[in-house]
Amino acid sequence: MFGSLQAQTVTDWEALVVNDGSTDDSLAVAESYAKSESRIRVLSKPNGGVSSARNHGLDHATGEFIQFLDADDVLLPRKLELQLRQFAEDAQASISVCRYKLGSHDRLEETPQAPMPLSFTEKTSLPDFIDGWEFRSSVPCHCFLFRAVHFRAGGLRFDTRLENHEDFECWVRLLSQNPKILIVDECLVIYRLNSQSMTRDHARMRRGFLAAVNLLRSQPQLSPAVQRRLRAKQQQIKRFYDRLQKLNPPGFLWARFPQLRIRLGALRDRLSGGLERMRTTLDSVQPPSLLRRAAGRGSRALNKIFSRRPLP
Repeated sequence: MFGSLQAQTVTDWEALVVNDGSTDDSLAVAESYAKSESRIRVLSKPNGGVSSARNHGLDHATGEFIQFLDADDVLLPRKLELQLRQFAEDAQASISVCRYKLGSHDRLEETPQAPMPLSFTEKTSLPDFIDGWEFRSSVPCHCFLFRAVHFRAGGLRFDTRLENHEDFECWVRLLSQNPKILIVDECLVIYRLNSQSMTRDHARMRRGFLAAVNLLRSQPQLSPAVQRRLRAKQQQIKRFYDRLQKLNPPGFLWARFPQLRIRLGALRDRLSGGLERMRTTLDSVQPPSLLRRAAGRGSRALNKIFSRRPLP
């Protein structure tokens, strides 16, 4: 993380490193960097989770723009430069989003050359954003660059009651204000995967995602169209994660080949997401079309490829 910040072509930045009650050597490492790098400031607080840590950083941020960055993730050298250039050219825009690559936690050089697709645009509506999140258009938080006004004058914060999907819940509330969004169609960040990632804990992710949607449904400022899409999202989430529970490879493969776990897990999630998108699109087709029947056959084929055993 620190290396990718120091490698930025833009040098006018301050990094607030939030020590969220860590019990390992994270605090010592951060303080060591801060002693030799005046742009790094360490903030310590009792453990409260990712939302609490981000909110603490926001409370102390003084810059005009906000860039989130988790400990394991990487910004490529021109990330800040290209997104700040967009803001300089469009004073009305307040959010910039770039593309990203998946990377191995242990061997970053194994990062595939092709960036992940970014399947929403400046004109994507909020209902479509909700419908596509996690199945078409999930975006790591460090892909974004925000004008700080959203968090300072607007008081936007992450909901500390959520164990995950706090970013989705926060972005929906933000996008309901109709901010102008700009897209950088270049890969400027790397999102690292590891075998212990929370994103592999499907029961926990399902629970957190549904909790985020329930919180959003209690927001009175969201339009009826958005509320309808949130109700549909609940059913979509249940189907998606129920399917994933049936597509887990045998446990011995995970233990013997940790890199295989990462790559098969990512493949499984993308295949299952594709089938879910096809089913959602074709649910209204009566009688069932050939494509809808093909989606069903695809789901059954995946069940044959992957064991039904749960993750170890």
